[in-house]
Amino acid sequence: MSYLESIFSHTVSNGKIWKIFPLPDKTQVLLEVREAAERKVSFTVVDYVQDKILWNNVLLEEPWWVTLYTCRNQVLEFIHYLDAENPGQKVVVGIDLNTKKKLWVREFEKIEKGNSVGFATQKDYLGEQERHFRSEGKKKEGSPEIFRMSNPFHYQENTPEFKTVARFIQLKKNVVAVGNIEYLEKNGLIFVGYYYYNEGCLINNLLVLLENGKELTSRILGEDLKGFGSDTFFLVEDYLFFVKNKTTFEVLFIA
Repeated sequence: MSYLESIFSHTVSNGKIWKIFPLPDKTQVLLEVREAAERKVSFTVVDYVQDKILWNNVLLEEPWWVTLYTCRNQVLEFIHYLDAENPGQKVVVGIDLNTKKKLWVREFEKIEKGNSVGFATQKDYLGEQERHFRSEGKKKEGSPEIFRMSNPFHYQENTPEFKTVARFIQLKKNVVAVGNIEYLEKNGLIFVGYYYYNEGCLINNLLVLLENGKELTSRILGEDLKGFGSDTFFLVEDYLFFVKNKTTFEVLFIA
């Protein structure tokens, strides 16, 4: 019988976790942390298996208009937006993953679809990864490495899929799901992310069950929320990733 083991947790204190980027062929993740009031963005790289912090709140030359684009050959490639009013004006900055040193600056060229492991938005990033990892064929020389990643299906309120899962949630947890539901079946487990109201406060919860309906864990990911999010959890191979309260990154191992 499958079970979940909590293996890693990291809380940031200098902002909110904006994006999560698993690095290919590694048990490492880059966290993009933004502090809106000060308009600063920092990057932290953690090894969730070895329980190590490899980068800790690293600031780049551009303090705000920058985000990770992709990772190739131990080089993190960051998009630097040159003009806040014109997103088309941008360059790519290469930073050595191990030394943190800037290696080069190049003109932006979108990576050919099917080879990308990073986009400027997490939604596109995750979606493109899933399509890529299910494809076949040899990896091109110089393209990003491949690893298995799974992100949930998104069911909007009032769709048949939403209603089906919402009925199950109501029977199981005695709450009424609203907004949208994220649903994934993987490794003999069922993962459900959903929103509900409690005394007027919007709450996001992650529920993990066996295929027979037995509950393995139920985690509140956010409380008193202002709206609905997406990609609140995902899997990389046998690891479940999620963020709590926008500040704590957690990893569970599926055994």
